[in-house]
Amino acid sequence: MLRWVGDERRGAIFLIRKRNSDLKAITAAMFRMRWRLLVILTTALGAALRLVGLNRFPPGLHFDEAVYGLMALEIFHGKLPVFFSAYTGREPLYMYVMAGVFR
Repeated sequence: MLRWVGDERRGAIFLIRKRNSDLKAITAAMFRMRWRLLVILTTALGAALRLVGLNRFPPGLHFDEAVYGLMALEIFHGKLPVFFSAYTGREPLYMYVMAGVFR
């Protein structure tokens, strides 16, 4: 990059070449700033889209979520199965974790 530089003592103007390392540092800083701005804007847009109407949607629990909660309550009250045959059969690992949350 070329730029004009004046020397007031001599009254002369020189055309000098700016160093490449300065340009690389400036370009890298601008890239980082743009990247951070993009991440912040994307996060803000995602949060806005998820939070709008949060009190209205979804109107209730999905069937599977309710079933997992009922099975976790059974584990919490003392039933310790290896396999749940009710509700089309399920493995209990997730329900055991949920039962630990109920404590």
